[in-house]
Amino acid sequence: MHDAYEGPLNAIAEAIVRRGAAPVAACGYAVRSSEGWKTHVSAEGMQLFDLASLTKPFTATALAFHGGLLDLPLGDALPLAAGTPAAAQPLAHLLGHCAGFDAHVPLFLPAVAGEPVDTSAALLQAARSLHAQAKPAPERSPAVYSDLGYALAGEALARAAGARDAGRAIEGALLPALGLTDEVGCAETLRARLPGAEGRFVPTEPMAWRGGVSRGAVHDDNAWVLTNHGASGHAGLFGTIPGVLRFGAAVLDGWVHRAGSLGALPWERMMASHPETTWRMGFDGKSRGGSSTAGQRASDASVGHLGFTGTSVWIDPEREAVTVLLTNRVHPSREFNALRELRASVHDALFALAENA
Repeated sequence: MHDAYEGPLNAIAEAIVRRGAAPVAACGYAVRSSEGWKTHVSAEGMQLFDLASLTKPFTATALAFHGGLLDLPLGDALPLAAGTPAAAQPLAHLLGHCAGFDAHVPLFLPAVAGEPVDTSAALLQAARSLHAQAKPAPERSPAVYSDLGYALAGEALARAAGARDAGRAIEGALLPALGLTDEVGCAETLRARLPGAEGRFVPTEPMAWRGGVSRGAVHDDNAWVLTNHGASGHAGLFGTIPGVLRFGAAVLDGWVHRAGSLGALPWERMMASHPETTWRMGFDGKSRGGSSTAGQRASDASVGHLGFTGTSVWIDPEREAVTVLLTNRVHPSREFNALRELRASVHDALFALAENA
């Protein structure tokens, strides 16, 4: 897109690069009006970024879109988890980070040593990894942000959809319904669908045990050993700025207006807030009484998500606006954390542009 809005967006992206926060950055915003959605993106917006944990909102939405899965116990949805302490936890609790799972377990360690990873055994290990405050179903456990819960929920989604992995399940129903098959997906699928896709993937971190710099291969190590060039429930999707913006717009349409392809989803339940946490199903809310990466302009009703590779999306139902930042801040190293100090100001600037669009 080349219009009067591109200049300020390019300036924001260029400032991120100039300050050494990421070698490649793109940003954009979308605003809902009586005439529909107005979307504006920066110059690098069509690059394919590793969305990292921005995969989680897609997974949660796809599970709800499939229908009948939110209340299904994990052990029923994923038989390998039957008999584990979390077997009776409904998938809804996994999506809200309140099923009692540990935040992270390095399931990939055998691969670092050159040994094969038994994915079923790895998933069983994840299903058994509960933190000390975990409670039995149907109680909610204290919220702990967990990749493990989403990896298991993604496997349950794949099984319900008859797909190879969570990414293929998301590609099979949700993305076509939103018209996003050329904008978001698994690396392998995007390579096959899009001429010249290889040159559009931005690089992430060099990892010797995986053969060097990752380009068009998921950065997250657990996702890599579980689903390779597919996508796990917690990470693995790649996407463009327009693709993530259109997803956010579809979420807002469904949530606020009960309209569009996602209008029939149980949004009141999915976006319900709880006094002990800001986590919803697939999304986080603004931090209570403190700073938030959403910035100051986003209303308190806003929801969003961050990704480890330097990605973020915020959806404001009151302003009816979506803002997205995609970077590869982990290239050449995950130790570079300058973006942490910039996220809030970037989303503030994007919401400011959206107000005047």
